Amino acid sequence: RGVLLGLFFMAVGMSLDLRLVAENALLLVIAAPLLILFKIAVVASILRVSCSSTLEAVRAGALLSPAGEFAFVLLPLGLANGLLAPQQAAIVTALAAISMLLGPLVAKLIDVVLLARIGAETMDEDFDGADGSQVMVIGFGRFGQVVTQALLLQHVNITVIDSDVEQIRAAARFGFKVYYGDGTRLDVLRAAGAGKARVICICVDSKDAALRTLEMVKAEFPNVRVHARAFDRIHAIELMKANVDYQMRETFESALDFGRVTLEAVGLTRDEADLVIDHVRDRDAQRMEIQFHEGIAAALNQVPRVMPEPLIKPKGKPKALTVETQEVIEDGGAEVAVGGVGEPER
Repeated sequence: RGVLLGLFFMAVGMSLDLRLVAENALLLVIAAPLLILFKIAVVASILRVSCSSTLEAVRAGALLSPAGEFAFVLLPLGLANGLLAPQQAAIVTALAAISMLLGPLVAKLIDVVLLARIGAETMDEDFDGADGSQVMVIGFGRFGQVVTQALLLQHVNITVIDSDVEQIRAAARFGFKVYYGDGTRLDVLRAAGAGKARVICICVDSKDAALRTLEMVKAEFPNVRVHARAFDRIHAIELMKANVDYQMRETFESALDFGRVTLEAVGLTRDEADLVIDHVRDRDAQRMEIQFHEGIAAALNQVPRVMPEPLIKPKGKPKALTVETQEVIEDGGAEVAVGGVGEPER
């Protein structure tokens, strides 16, 4: 997409008749700013009528002030149908191209002026909560929905990004600020206010998308804290290597809670079960630290698949209850275990 846009604007620049621009320099110098100001006034007026604030209206008008790319489709069409003379078409094309050059500069200048007059706090009021906190949640599936419940109870301002229409509608029912788009794209993150967030929670269910988003956020918004949902142990280590501030394997804590309740069901007290679960959690954290520093990815290149491995040495030996089960166990003996607690590569 970026390459095609670059080629398009290169083509626009190459289509300009510089001799004609020089001959009509005075006309273009006057007309280009007038066109930009006229479009700002029109767009701002429409937005004010639709109940937008003056600040929002002016900023939107500035962003939409250049001539649209469709002008380069309409103008040749008008020339072909005799609605414009060749010189007229060339001048208007030059005017459109110049407005596209000046428009972003004018928009930036207006932003700076408004920022100086109104202040950064008012400028970003749409993204700041009453207590100054702000969380952006990328992905509003089953994981993201549970994450936001706790934030909602504390009245934390939340912005949700998702590319699924149904999830966007669900987020709207929660009263969140919602943005329909692909959270792995930088322009979507910028437009949704990622740079103003305190914490960005990456809750998507794609390992590659989560890692890609993390790397982009860390590069573009280094001051924002990033929490990420990890698919499994290997994914968690990849996120750690990409400098995630916090990661959580999606099934780990729920499985520990499940195990704790099961321990209680077989006779342990709640405190005894909690001690056992804490012990498992600590051992897992130690193993994760070792694998992080030694590099689990290098080991993966030497084994066919990642197998779960117990955190402590089992007291008993495996016992197959059928002949078929024994054959399966023997066939699996060649596989090397480098994983964690019940987390094979999926």
